[in-house]
Amino acid sequence: MKKIIAVFFLIFIQLMYCQSQKKIDSLENLLLNKTDDISQIKILNTLSRHYTKVGSSQKGQEQLDKALSILTKKPDSLLLAETYFNQGYVLQYVGDYENATKKILKAQDIFKVLDKKRAIQALNLLGIINVRLKNNEKAYEFSESSMKLAYKIGDSGGYYKTKKTLAIINKNLKNFEEALQFNKDVADFEARTKNYFSLGKTYNNIAIVYDKTKKYDSSLVYYKKALRLKEQYGSKRDIINSYHGFGNLYSKMNDLSKSEFHILKARDLAKSSNFPYELMHILQSLAEINYQQGKYKQAFDALEESKVISDSLRSVKMKTNIAELETKYETQQKENEILKLTNENIQKEASLTQSKYTIFAVLGALLLIVSFGYFYWNKRKQQHQLALLENSVKSSEAEKSRIGKELHDNIAGTLMKLVHDSESAQIKLSHRLLQTYNEVRDISHQLDNTPMHNEMFFDRVLDIIPDNTETQEFTFEITPRHLQIKEPHGTHIFRIIQELIANNLKYAKASQTQIQIVSNDDTLVFMYKDNGIGTTTFKKGNGYKNIEDRITLMNGTLNIVHQNGFSVTANIPYSS
Repeated sequence: MKKIIAVFFLIFIQLMYCQSQKKIDSLENLLLNKTDDISQIKILNTLSRHYTKVGSSQKGQEQLDKALSILTKKPDSLLLAETYFNQGYVLQYVGDYENATKKILKAQDIFKVLDKKRAIQALNLLGIINVRLKNNEKAYEFSESSMKLAYKIGDSGGYYKTKKTLAIINKNLKNFEEALQFNKDVADFEARTKNYFSLGKTYNNIAIVYDKTKKYDSSLVYYKKALRLKEQYGSKRDIINSYHGFGNLYSKMNDLSKSEFHILKARDLAKSSNFPYELMHILQSLAEINYQQGKYKQAFDALEESKVISDSLRSVKMKTNIAELETKYETQQKENEILKLTNENIQKEASLTQSKYTIFAVLGALLLIVSFGYFYWNKRKQQHQLALLENSVKSSEAEKSRIGKELHDNIAGTLMKLVHDSESAQIKLSHRLLQTYNEVRDISHQLDNTPMHNEMFFDRVLDIIPDNTETQEFTFEITPRHLQIKEPHGTHIFRIIQELIANNLKYAKASQTQIQIVSNDDTLVFMYKDNGIGTTTFKKGNGYKNIEDRITLMNGTLNIVHQNGFSVTANIPYSS
């Protein structure tokens, strides 16, 4: 039965792809028959969005490059803003949020003067991008501006689109009741206006909120509604996300067979549609399900494949940045060559006319001086760009070193703690391994640069401290209890604690371990002490070097006593 369903599903997806391709072919033919610049620019912008929706974001960007090329010859402010906006749309679709934001802000500057409705869409898209960056405060700021403008000009469509974004923000802030109400208001509006493409996404958002509140039956109902609409009106990416959501939901409902079935569908579709970012996360979910099923080999293979995709995505981004710098450098060289030829022609003309027209000779000399000054300025600019390129390469190498350090500090510590816990209670092994999967995902996708402060700092420290047993007791104290740990101190102190606990579990054989953080005037005092076996000869290995480096980065001082147990004391300048 499953095979029959899978066959029908693949046939349906193929039909969808054919319909999308027909639209693209129709637009391509229309483009060939249009000779006026305005029509060509509009068609190219429409083509870019269709190409992006079927997974060909590179072709989508190519259409926009052509549109910009035409606009340099025949400027049109509104079409220029539209092209900038679509560039931002394509870039955010492939996860390049930084450059997407720059393009959309350029579009917004023009739209707010010439087209208020498009300005609302630009503000809303900026809100969505910041949601994906987990910058909820900035997302709320953009979305609130979008909603106020939509209300002011009476744009109901823009108003409810922004309301959908605010629902996502409230969901991220765990305001689930507000998120559910916003989403249902949006769903009613989209149903009334028969906007079934957006309605499918809204149903999916409602399902996610029910999932977050553990109302799995309600979540399942809305996931099914969403999938039916997406199969009729949605994009491949939407369908992939729905099947992935189904898989994760069935996992929480302990129906691992259905969970695996839906996640495999999502995986196959993501592979055939060339969506590496989605595929990476789907494989991580598949590894988790296979592990719960006891399929350890499949779990390991899925996790390895996910890691390869993650490394590939980082490599592609780095190569793209380098290629852009090389293009700028080559363009500068061509400009310098043109300038050089121009100067030679000026010198020849000045030499020929010097004997007849003295005034022309003087003007020629002045022109030469200006030209050489411009040539010198261009040369300095070229040297500056070369320096930027060199810094970019050095930064890449530094980033590799940082990733290595984070892998050692973070993953090694978690694994050591996992080994310790497995001795006392085998059931913890599954939970700790899932934590390790999550940390691999975080490091590979975000290079582990998420700010860690306040409640997040305390939660993560408590999470890595082992549970007390009959033979071992761990205590963690912060004085005063309301002490706020800001970045970068939060990340540094967390990594130090992680390294010390890992060494404790591996070497110390301690029955009591104490960790204290005390705020004393403008100084943060960090203290670690265990009653383990200590060591007579202390070797400064990689772990110690990482601790020492982090204390140095915080301008602190470090003192270690390694006999009769092991203790670490650090005094760190800190204004709370």
